Amino acid sequence: MIRSEAEYQMALDEIAGLMDAVPGTPEEARLNKLADEIIVYEEKHYPIGDSVAVTDTPVTVAWTRVEAALEVAAETLEAERAADDRWFTELLEALIALKVAMNATVAND
Repeated sequence: MIRSEAEYQMALDEIAGLMDAVPGTPEEARLNKLADEIIVYEEKHYPIGDSVAVTDTPVTVAWTRVEAALEVAAETLEAERAADDRWFTELLEALIALKVAMNATVAND
């Protein structure tokens, strides 16, 4: 649980270093735990309607990084796609579906 602004800042610093955590690892578990704690802290100390814009929260900034990474991955795959167009199409559709699902999750939070 984050109890102070100093702990909040430390959590933000730590989460930045965990953004590339591999799924299923202790690092990913720590990333998820920190993200949950940051959200709780931000909801209490930076509620929507306060002077802090929603787009300026660290979780939103991190989300923007995820979206940008997905876009770069899709562009890279398109530029370097293999001869098997079906494989490429399925992968690109999966990336798009992931982005849509993540956007819906953020919008619902």
